[in-house]
Amino acid sequence: MQQWNSDGSTPQATPANEGIPTTSTSTSSKQKGAFMCGFCKEEDITKTCTRKNDLKRHIEDFHNVNAQWFCRHRGCQMVFDWQAAYKTHLKTAHGGSRMSLDEAKVNLCQQVVFACGFENCPQVYEAPNDDDAAAVFKDYVSHVVKHFDEGSNSGEWTYSARIRNLLRQAQVAPMWNESAAWNEGAQSKLVWNPQTSGILRKRLESRHIGDIKLLIQYAYILGTDPSTHRKFRDDFVTPVSDTCQQNIPGHKLKSRQPSIPAVPQEDPFSFRISRGTNPALAHYIASQRKNGIIADDLQSLRSITGRTPEPATDIEMQDGIMDFAGQYPLQSPAGDGPQAGYY
Repeated sequence: MQQWNSDGSTPQATPANEGIPTTSTSTSSKQKGAFMCGFCKEEDITKTCTRKNDLKRHIEDFHNVNAQWFCRHRGCQMVFDWQAAYKTHLKTAHGGSRMSLDEAKVNLCQQVVFACGFENCPQVYEAPNDDDAAAVFKDYVSHVVKHFDEGSNSGEWTYSARIRNLLRQAQVAPMWNESAAWNEGAQSKLVWNPQTSGILRKRLESRHIGDIKLLIQYAYILGTDPSTHRKFRDDFVTPVSDTCQQNIPGHKLKSRQPSIPAVPQEDPFSFRISRGTNPALAHYIASQRKNGIIADDLQSLRSITGRTPEPATDIEMQDGIMDFAGQYPLQSPAGDGPQAGYY
């Protein structure tokens, strides 16, 4: 298996000394096909690049998609972080199945935490928010490829090393370090499997931590027995962008359809009467208001329909709604249909 060597003694990557081989391993890393992708290696896929910049572009293009592909074949629970790996799985495990790639794809919440996978490197990069993730990822990739140029041995790239570094992120590290005190020596023996710990990794990468104690407990369970089923709790799920409701500082939630405010229901017995320009009508309405007849009639109607009676009050009268000007005497509206001016 390809060995990658570097100086992992400090948290930050140091400038590479290009063209100055310090060990035989450093010399061999510059030979054709020497730059192997650690992410592909995690899925047992061999991907080598002839130049360091080619590896950098490969990582940027294939390993920062914020999505996963869930195999839809019955009984198959395999999940993949990039489309090419899923296509390889369909070819090798399902006889070249042509199942839709789009149907298998699930968009995830933005990755904001990026951990180095070299065994002796403790580096983890954290973006403060979703908007800064792209810039931080570029710094992270630069750090990864510089490992090929640095002199001292940093060990192999492993999936477990990456998980261990994800657990060193600022929000989790204090509790993770505390757990090491009462599990002396246990952390170094933990080994994680990409297929069974996918939910754990994605929650760490997107900073959807939740209950830190439960998350660390889950990490220990999966690390102790890598074949453990990935299911932990009903609320401990992969952070899917379309359904995520986690209010995390700096995390953007998908826009939701604004709720339509309820239209207040109008009182069916509420209406306005206009006096228009008819002096006789104005005098008549004034007399009815004075005697409280109009308010009493409305109160009686509400009582008949089961509505709560209201204190008798004056009814709002506005001009311009109905015009009774004319020679016709005032009459009550017929009960067989709406009349002009009533609504």
